[in-house]
Amino acid sequence: KRRRFSLRNTLVSGQVAASLVLLVGAGLFFRSFQAFQDEDPGFGTEPTALLTFVVSGDRYNREEGRLFLRTYLDRLSDAPGVAAAGVINNIHMNTTSTQTINLNVDGFEPPPGRGAWEIDRATAEPGFFGAAGISILRGRNFQDTDVPDGTSVAIVNQAMADRFWPDQDAVGKVFRRQSGEEVLIVGVAETAKIRTIGEAPRPFVYQPFSQNYSSFLTVVIKTTGLPEDALRTGFQLLRDMDPEMLVVETKTM
Repeated sequence: KRRRFSLRNTLVSGQVAASLVLLVGAGLFFRSFQAFQDEDPGFGTEPTALLTFVVSGDRYNREEGRLFLRTYLDRLSDAPGVAAAGVINNIHMNTTSTQTINLNVDGFEPPPGRGAWEIDRATAEPGFFGAAGISILRGRNFQDTDVPDGTSVAIVNQAMADRFWPDQDAVGKVFRRQSGEEVLIVGVAETAKIRTIGEAPRPFVYQPFSQNYSSFLTVVIKTTGLPEDALRTGFQLLRDMDPEMLVVETKTM
């Protein structure tokens, strides 16, 4: 009996200890989850839908692809329940893909062993910023005059402006790609999370879709109603324009 009682006590003590470990772990997870929820991602604070698709290079050349996208966005923006729509080729916090640009800035030596700074980047269309809820703090958005054979332009985020042009206005400054091509900064956007929700502010470069064509596109749809309704609208409109368009993913933000 004494041995049986001792075994039972041991089992009960083990269960209590395991329960305490689980409770502590759950408490820490809940605190971390709350901290992440309180973290401002810098974008997507309104009801938003995301529709990712690929414009086939076999059926559309660059000019045809640009025209298709322009027509699609015009029609989508006029659809019921859509407040704004825009496109980016690599949505923020996309854990499956990272895009970077190698650049140099006068007065700043690249990290040891490297010939240039490696900065996160994406190609965006002017409507993206309004649809994603990212404000242009200074300068301007991309516009129709940013043509493929014109002056290369970019919008940088505030974190990049602070990194390379502290106490200055980054609008009107230039950086150089590794090819030597100069890129004029026409706007500064607020800093959004790029790779993870808990990251420190990361420098970022937005390049205009008109000058940096991409066939892999994510349409950001800010809606006045349910994001699921906007997804159905965006998907059906895409199918109406091209039944064979490859849709990679549809989801809400």
